[in-house]
Amino acid sequence: MPIEKKMVQISEDELSSLTERLDSLEKQSKPVRVSKRVTEHTATLRVWNNKIVHGVKRVYEELNERTQKEVTKAEIILLDDKGEQTLETVGYMKFLDEAERIMVSLIERHIKEKITVEGSSSKLDRKTDRYLDQEVDFVVTTMITNYKVKVISDGKFKNRELSLPETSLNM
Repeated sequence: MPIEKKMVQISEDELSSLTERLDSLEKQSKPVRVSKRVTEHTATLRVWNNKIVHGVKRVYEELNERTQKEVTKAEIILLDDKGEQTLETVGYMKFLDEAERIMVSLIERHIKEKITVEGSSSKLDRKTDRYLDQEVDFVVTTMITNYKVKVISDGKFKNRELSLPETSLNM
């Protein structure tokens, strides 16, 4: 369907007023920002006693016999230069305050699915609302993520590549 054209006459003052308004509107409009695609991801890793913290096994409360106050302790897993793991118990708050943080670049991500049975229950018949003599297992699926990282911070570990669990990053 062709567009119908009409001829309109306006004064020169009206034309200049319209063009000024158009110019001001163009100046007010913000340019469209296109965000850049993220191609590199970084994270932090902790170092304790010149060893990389591979993870925290458990955090627990312990009674200090001298002060009679609860103290939070943590069992941390340390990775030495040979790749061997050692377990060390530290004061949790001291660890969080004093552990050195280094930056790592995430190179690869590996996700593994772990399926376990976490108990069972009798099967429920939904029509009669009664339990049957059948046992049904509770199947739990857990996703375990490991990263291959490269240390980018200056220092002893610079350019070292490690394979670490997700829980050891950004703690």
